[in-house]
This record gives sequence, structure tokens and C-alpha cells, in this order.
Amino acid sequence: MNPILILLFDTLGAGHMDLYGYRRPTTPFLRRLAEEATTYERCFSSSPWTVPSHASLFTGLYPSQHGLDGRNVTLPEWQTTLPRVMRECGYATVGMSCNEFISVGSGFERGFDRFYEAWRPEALGPSELLAGLDRRPAGRWIAEAVREAVRRRSPSFPIRYGLERRRTRLHPVTDCATPSTRNVLTAIREVLSAPSAGPVFLFANLMQTHARFGAPEPFAGTFVPRSHPLRGGHDAWFGVEHHANGRFDADALEVLAALYDEEILFIDACVRDLVGFLKERRLWDATTLIITSDHGECFGEHGLVEHAFGVYNTNIHIPLLVKYPGGLKRGERDDGICQLQDLYATCLDLAEAPFPRPRHSTSLLATERRKLAVAQVLDVGFRIAACRSRNPGWVPPPFAQPCHGIVNRQLRKVIAWGDGSFNHYDLTTDPGEERPAVAPPQGGIGQDVAEAVADSLGYAPVVPGAEILAVSGGPGGAGPA
Repeated sequence: MNPILILLFDTLGAGHMDLYGYRRPTTPFLRRLAEEATTYERCFSSSPWTVPSHASLFTGLYPSQHGLDGRNVTLPEWQTTLPRVMRECGYATVGMSCNEFISVGSGFERGFDRFYEAWRPEALGPSELLAGLDRRPAGRWIAEAVREAVRRRSPSFPIRYGLERRRTRLHPVTDCATPSTRNVLTAIREVLSAPSAGPVFLFANLMQTHARFGAPEPFAGTFVPRSHPLRGGHDAWFGVEHHANGRFDADALEVLAALYDEEILFIDACVRDLVGFLKERRLWDATTLIITSDHGECFGEHGLVEHAFGVYNTNIHIPLLVKYPGGLKRGERDDGICQLQDLYATCLDLAEAPFPRPRHSTSLLATERRKLAVAQVLDVGFRIAACRSRNPGWVPPPFAQPCHGIVNRQLRKVIAWGDGSFNHYDLTTDPGEERPAVAPPQGGIGQDVAEAVADSLGYAPVVPGAEILAVSGGPGGAGPA
């Protein structure tokens, strides 16, 4: 058995990576890494927000099956999780999370031998790694800064680096994710360097690409001037603020997208450094490295800002890059559809685990791949409440309702909305989902198929209130565009 390392970059959408054809050069290293890995071009999340998406990864199930939505954010104790199965296979299981939702309190720690909550304030200090893992003297990071200054030929770098660490030291992850990102990546190196009773299965959630966007030096200023007021003029709930009060115009949203792109450029460099470490320690050939996300981010597409509403591709098309051990599937670009929860069965295959695979988790190594990808929004009540906390008179727009989307192998897509309406798309000619049709295109997914899929998965969305039906046109209406 070989080490398996899953890096999940929270809120990283495939549509903002030039690895997937984006206009800005946000992933120069990942494009090179693709020559040694397999790039899955059509990977979809099961949900457009963190909790149900992570639960699908950890269980191999859809949200309607594992039950986590806006009302329930805790994994049930009876649920068999991927880290638990990997531990039964003989792996030393380590989890690290920069996201407060993926925590001990929500049950995501079950099955891990060690689980580090890097989002906690006590884990963010400049002289700490992670609470309970290491307490490093301040001199360590100063020495690191000096070495980095030599590498960059920048005498002022240690000063700027120290000021940045001091500025962000006591801030939550959603205010500045950089310290927790650096701490987790250092912790990964130390875990992989330490003696272990068995091969390591390591999962890490990193929040660097989640708002608030503020990439560190030298990435800040790459796409947006350092002095731009929006660099510090938004927070982690910028989407809620926009939906509730219409704060950002098109130009402002483009600036926010560019700030997001700077964060992606930073994590690309983080992956570069980690891969360099693995190669230096001669761990690279044997290690499976998986780079993915839980959902994407919207910057005005379809009227959406941030995430959690809707199942458009901007929210559910996620990156998936897998470097298999021993050069397996090296340099391939796989255009079959797949989903985040397929990593459950894939990891079991890599471990040659003698355990059953969940029915709706299809191994990426299987001969027969999945026919449909499904994404679900079961409940939007928590998001509506957040918007109304900022504007009590806010009327939910058409997209603020439960929905589910289905994509088939022919890249025909249907979105079924809670009000009974359907939107159909041909993603081969309309990848941006800008031309919805009321009837399925040739090779498309009919209403009967969409309803049958929903029934088979036990899809039972929370019924939207009358105010949502009123603005969406009622059952059978056109639905959101």
C-alpha cells in the first residue's frame, strides 16, 4: 500500500484555472504537473457548498442519501466514512481542516487517528504549527523567511513576511487564510517525514480560495493593484451582502474575481513546493496525490454571487487532478464525467480494500464509468435567513430555491427547480449555460428521467415558501436562467 494525499482547496472552481482553459495564467505549475498526472476534465461536485459536498466525499453518497443540508450539518455516528475504512485497511489516517464546518463537532474527524483543526485561533500564531502537533519557536519561521529572501534575492522579504504574520496572527481563517494554509502545508511535510506504523492516508481542507480574498506577497498585485479598495473591502459573506443589498456592480465583481485568481496563483505555488518536497524525499513515485475542491464560486454569472444557490457549472464544475503511483495514467486528460464522491471508491481500489463500494461512488480506475452526474441543493433556508439578516425586506429571487441538476455522458444537462420548472442545456454548444430551453435537446435528459433519478436517490427538498414561488412564476414557470 502506498501513501494517499488528498488536497481539497475549498471553493476552487475549475472555470478559473488555465489548466481548464481559463483566460488568466492562474495555474502554471498545475499545467506542468498534468504531464505527470491525470486531469479529469468533467468532474462535478454533489452540492454547491461545503458541508454536503464534503459529506459526499467522506461517505460516497449524494446529499439526499447522507442527509446533510442547511438544517443538519453533522455526520451521523453510524455512517461509515472513508478515513475509517482506510484505517481498517492499515493506513495511518490524518485529517487537517481549515474550515470550521469540517470539524470535530460535525463528526468529520471520525476515522482519523489524528485530526487537526487549523481554523481555530490558537492554531494560527506565527510560532505555531497546529495546536497539539507542534509548538515551534519564533526563530524557526524567521529562519525560513531569511532563506526565502535569499532564494528570491529580496532583502526586505523577512520584514514584509513578519509584518504579514503579525497582522494576520489573531484573525479568523475567513479573514485571512494564509497563516492556516502555510501551517497545514508545513504539517503535511512533518507528517510525511515522521515514522509511521503504516502508509499515510492524509486529507487536508485548505481555505485559501474562500473569501475573504487576499493573497500574500508576492502574488498580491498580480491581477489587481495592491491599493484597490476592494482588496480589503469585502468579507467572507460578500455574496450574501450582494444578494441582500445589491452592493457590487459588474466592474466590482470582476475585481473580486481577479482577487480570487490571485489566491489560485498562490495555491498553485504551494502545490509546487509540496511536490518539490515529495520528490526531494523520494516519496513522489509511490504517492497518490489528489488535488480537488468541494465547489466553485460565482461572480455574477446567472445573477449569482459566491456559492450555495443553484447548480450551475460555475458552482459545481470542480478540478480533479490525480497523480497515481508508479506513473499510472501519466499525462492523460480524461473527458468522462465523474464526481467528488468517486474518490471514495477510487481510494478503496488503490488500497485494494476488501470492502464494498457505495453504489453511487464509481472508481476512477473502473472499466465502466458513471453515466450521470448529479448535484443537489436540498435546503436554501439558511441562506435566505442570512440575506434577510442584512435586509429584512429581501424577496428571494428565482434561484433561491431547492434544485437538482443532472449531466449525462453526452453533456446534456437538466436543472429541475423546486417550483416544478425545468431548464435544459447542451453543454457542448453552451458551456456557460446561457441559453436555457424548456425542452431537452437531442440526446438530452427528459423530465421523466430527471424525476426518476430524484426518486431513486430519495431527493426530498425542503418545500420553498410562498414568497419564493411568487417570484419564480409558480410551478411550471420558466425557472431561473
